[in-house]
Amino acid sequence: MNDQPKSPATLRSAVANAHIADRIREARHAAGLTLTDLGTALGITYQQIQKYETHEVRVPAGRLWQIAKILNVPVAYFFEGMGEEHLRSTDQAGWQALREMRLGPRHKNIVRGFMTLNPENRELIAKAIARLIKQQQGAA
Repeated sequence: MNDQPKSPATLRSAVANAHIADRIREARHAAGLTLTDLGTALGITYQQIQKYETHEVRVPAGRLWQIAKILNVPVAYFFEGMGEEHLRSTDQAGWQALREMRLGPRHKNIVRGFMTLNPENRELIAKAIARLIKQQQGAA
């Protein structure tokens, strides 16, 4: 794992890539297609689609265009809800903590999702976690 600090632009790019991947999954589900269905239509394996949707691999621009056509959505669909404010919501300290932890893909996706939330929602989740920890410690 590369522990070198990432630039804010790189972090924003990672958030954008995760957002696009999530939107692909949403559109695929809305279209009633399986990973295999979409992979077959694109001439690639379902594993490759799975890698796109789990943020393991970036989606090339040409492939995004093909996916949009198959799912019958405009390419702009994948970028909806991803304004400059959304991209700025990445918290440098949070991303640094993520890089320092040795987390599995599932946990990283949770942290990535958290980092895309607006500050008010992050605060609500942080308070909920603090309450759960306190309850758990009281039960121990």
